[in-house]
Amino acid sequence: MGEIDIALRHLATQHSAALAATYVDSGEVEVKGWSESQMTWSERRLDKALELKVNGRRVLLHLEFQTEWRTELAWRVFEYQAMLALAHIEAGHADPPAIHSVVILLGGPAEVKAGVHSYGIGWDGRPFNGVHFHVDRIDLLTVADLAKRPGAFWLALTPLTRDALCSRASSATSPTHSTSRTSSPPWRYWRSVTPGTRILSA
Repeated sequence: MGEIDIALRHLATQHSAALAATYVDSGEVEVKGWSESQMTWSERRLDKALELKVNGRRVLLHLEFQTEWRTELAWRVFEYQAMLALAHIEAGHADPPAIHSVVILLGGPAEVKAGVHSYGIGWDGRPFNGVHFHVDRIDLLTVADLAKRPGAFWLALTPLTRDALCSRASSATSPTHSTSRTSSPPWRYWRSVTPGTRILSA
């Protein structure tokens, strides 16, 4: 992930309200800022999570940017939620926050659907024990879909949408276009919308 993860997280910190409005379905939402946590017993610094108040209740929105789907992602979300809750207890909060995790997936196999996924650790036939999280498949959306979302953050991801990828694939197969780049993953073409900032080489 590397450069892309850093660039997207940098952009995300500048568009907190837009991200909250996208992933909080309803209710009165107040953006409190980005929460930085560290677990003292493991000396591990956790990724930032967006701290919100929804209808007066303190919650955390955990965002995970991924260029591709990997089988261990569900386990990582489970692990991160547990560590994030423990870190906030260590920090002196009386109760762990409510946590909602979203994997913003820039590409992946067709069988990985957008929507709710889960990772369970309970016994078969018993009530569910584990975590649920949401997968947002950017590469299955259209430019129009992202344009409907609140804020400018999503405009940075329009080159990775379904119609943009199809358009690029068509131009790549034309006689006047070099075919040497057709095997490159789509996120290699991503650019930041921040004026004057070039994130990746084409």
